[in-house]
Amino acid sequence: EMLVKLDSGKYVLTVSPLGAGNGNMFLVGLYSVQTLCGTGYSLMNTIWGTLVLLGVILLLFVTWFLLDRLRVSRQIRQITLLNKELNCFTELGFEKEADELLNRYRTSRFAVIILKTNNFSYITERFGESKSRDVLRYICGICTNAMTLGETFGYMGEGAFLLLLHFKDRKALEGRLIGFHSKILQYSDFADGEYKISVSYSVYEVERDQHQSAARMVEKAKLVEGNATVQRG
Repeated sequence: EMLVKLDSGKYVLTVSPLGAGNGNMFLVGLYSVQTLCGTGYSLMNTIWGTLVLLGVILLLFVTWFLLDRLRVSRQIRQITLLNKELNCFTELGFEKEADELLNRYRTSRFAVIILKTNNFSYITERFGESKSRDVLRYICGICTNAMTLGETFGYMGEGAFLLLLHFKDRKALEGRLIGFHSKILQYSDFADGEYKISVSYSVYEVERDQHQSAARMVEKAKLVEGNATVQRG
């Protein structure tokens, strides 16, 4: 007797010889596997179907979990690297961008500068948080328009910005910073029309022969803030 499975194992074809006395004839039969095996076959089909369904559900869950983690990671990155309100880098974002630029323009001369808005807390106290944010956006706009190829800036907080600027010599750098200040002084949108913004600079000239991170350069620029010259504006 020969058994042949047909249609993905759902049917069994049987071929049985009837013997020489019956003219060498064959008896052919087609049976359903479920009929032959009974409820066991249905049960196996159900188990395999359930396992396949659970596998698909697990795969979908893992895919969703990974995509969600990627989305959360991107959101965290945006929060830590970008200041959405000012549309510029944060301190951490500035350091990351500055490291890339310093590596890309190895032959250029750079300075890391802290541009600090003097008495920023007083501006907030006297004119309100809305006005202090307006001042920050104004200064941020000046910085944005002043950047050239290979330069960047970011907001540190408390009215202070970080700048990475090219410079040929100290006189040229000083002239450029005076230009920043003169534009910032033009802001006059205060209630009494009398208050003028003033800023001070802490400058660190990048030493190209020393391999150090932008974060370390920022720390060195921060050390200058306590200098008497900076305190006098």
